Amino acid sequence: MKKKMDEEYLMNTIQLQKIIDEDMKETHEVKHTFIHGVLIVLLFFSIVWFFITIRNPNQSIIHILSNLFLTLFIILYIITSLTYKRNRKRMILFSSILLFIFLILSLFGKEKIAQEEIHFSGKSVEEVMKWAKKNQIEVEQIYEYSDIVDSYHVIYEDYEKEKKKITIAVSEGMNPYKEIMIPSMISWNSDQVLEFVNSNSLSNVTVEYISSDQAVDTVIEQSATGTLRRNEELKLIFSYGEELGFQEVSLIDFTNKSKFEVELFMKKNHLRYELKEDYSKKVKKGKVIEQSISSGTVIPVDDQKVIITLSRGPSVTVINFKDYDTVKITNWVIQNKMKIHFLEQYDDSISKGKIISVSPEEGTLVEQGSSLEVVVSQGALKMPKFKDLNEFYEWANKHNIAYLEEHEFHDTVKIGEVISYSYKEGEVIKNHDAIIVKISDGSKKVVPDLKGLTKEEAIEKLDKLGLHYNFIYKDSDSTKDTVLNQSIAPLSEISTGLTITITVSN
Repeated sequence: MKKKMDEEYLMNTIQLQKIIDEDMKETHEVKHTFIHGVLIVLLFFSIVWFFITIRNPNQSIIHILSNLFLTLFIILYIITSLTYKRNRKRMILFSSILLFIFLILSLFGKEKIAQEEIHFSGKSVEEVMKWAKKNQIEVEQIYEYSDIVDSYHVIYEDYEKEKKKITIAVSEGMNPYKEIMIPSMISWNSDQVLEFVNSNSLSNVTVEYISSDQAVDTVIEQSATGTLRRNEELKLIFSYGEELGFQEVSLIDFTNKSKFEVELFMKKNHLRYELKEDYSKKVKKGKVIEQSISSGTVIPVDDQKVIITLSRGPSVTVINFKDYDTVKITNWVIQNKMKIHFLEQYDDSISKGKIISVSPEEGTLVEQGSSLEVVVSQGALKMPKFKDLNEFYEWANKHNIAYLEEHEFHDTVKIGEVISYSYKEGEVIKNHDAIIVKISDGSKKVVPDLKGLTKEEAIEKLDKLGLHYNFIYKDSDSTKDTVLNQSIAPLSEISTGLTITITVSN
């Protein structure tokens, strides 16, 4: 009997152990599946993180490479974890969660940095305008010279995040006011002078040739040495020897040469010339477009006048900007090498961001480098709520809103306070309309006739009406303290704030 019971006990124990083993196996498989899911999510985020990194145009090569190696490490870690046979899944799960948290924080960190770090130095104005339009940022452009930054590219920026405004300094090209160290050019020939002038972009050099016993075509006098601005006058006198030595000259081709090169050749060869200007799409501003006598022609010295036409650059005709936005206008300005100034103005008929006006007007012919003033709509201006009259004045002056003041008596509104505005809170203010402000003069009072009353009687009447008063005394035949006169005539309508001056007998 006992043996039979032991056998049954043994069988039950074996069956129970089988059930426990099966449960453990199922639990292990569930844990195994969960860990695999975490690893797959981790793989997904690591790939997303890497693609966000490489799509950021401001990332350096070192940053991209470091992020690439980190992403490859995560992928190898995931592959190793998926194929790991030993029972160390808790450690794998824990480390996977830590990597997952690291990637999430990195993504948020990169997004924050991308939002806060604004660097447009060296980039085109067009890029700034696109970014500003996308992020609804106001752009103000100022223009400065720069020898380093190309024309119509950003020298530096000032981003005011709280005001949602960015000010960019746009390059106008080389600085004509930059100071250059001018050496002594005495004994230099014209080729050496020309090379120095061109390499240093000097714009106001004049030359003369005179008779001298010095070497031909060398500088014998110089107006200045040392520090000189590029646009300051530098006068050089060359020697043509004791006598000219020639009677005629073969003209060269002046096309695309500078004004200084023309004058140097003409003065050197004693030729008469005249400079004119005209627009040109092909020839750079300041360079020669054409000459009245063709190159190769031999002409006598001091005889025929050669007319040289210098380029003013291409003429620019202001177009219709009706359907343009600020980005498209900026692109047009850059392409035509002009300057642009944006102004903002409220308008009840033109939606926000649209163009109200452009100056100069459509069809006007202008030169490159001239300015275009564009007024952009801020949309309709609505009447806000004001706590007092001073706040209204500040608001109206800030937005150039015209207003008219009207005064009237009021029994409940204190003197000097606003009774009403011609626009209610939230109403759209029409263009060029003036807001009428009604200001209280206090409650209306009728001035009594005080003449002949005693001082005490006058005080009693005035106190009863709530009027302000003061007394002055005058010698008179009337009884002392009798009212002789009053500053405001009887029956006049006044506010409680006014003071009546009463003259009484002394």
